[in-house]
Amino acid sequence: MYRKLLIFLITMATLSTTVFGQSQTKKALLILDIQNDFTGSKARMPMDSTQTHQMIHQLNNLVSHLPASAYEIIYIGNEFSKYDWLNIFRNFAAIKGTTGTKQDSRLKIVSGNYFPKNKENAFTNPALTAFLQSKSITELFISGLKAEACVYSTTKGAIKNGYKVTVLIDCIATTSNKKRERMLQKYLKVGAYNLNSTTLIN
Repeated sequence: MYRKLLIFLITMATLSTTVFGQSQTKKALLILDIQNDFTGSKARMPMDSTQTHQMIHQLNNLVSHLPASAYEIIYIGNEFSKYDWLNIFRNFAAIKGTTGTKQDSRLKIVSGNYFPKNKENAFTNPALTAFLQSKSITELFISGLKAEACVYSTTKGAIKNGYKVTVLIDCIATTSNKKRERMLQKYLKVGAYNLNSTTLIN
């Protein structure tokens, strides 16, 4: 009797983490810094408009199709102190409490998962790591902007923290096509993967 009970408990524990052999550990999509001051019509620090339009379109399509049971959708935003002297080099973009920090209205918001940051690397906010750990997330898909700044720094930060990382190359943007293309090899060199977002939903 005890042997049957032990077998039953082991079976239930296995089923709680796998279904038909597939791991139920969630993945997460990180959407970085798609905010009014970077992608809006009155952006203080504007990105390439063609890139941002395509990026937002691809992301909206992606979040509409990703299964909520398998993916957490997480939004990251810059919120800089008004006393930060580096604001001079950012044209005073994304100052905490201003409308410039708001998510671009074209971006589809499907969750309340939002984590602010005031550094390029999103993992400088410990609340992000705590959230990922609470959801048993081990794999991240990174999108947003800027390709050579926050996307790159967050990618390195995620890898350093032990996550498997994929950069969605059709869901990132910066100020020029040349800069974006140059970054693709750099993501690979730090240990990330490059992937087109349509691969996740096809």
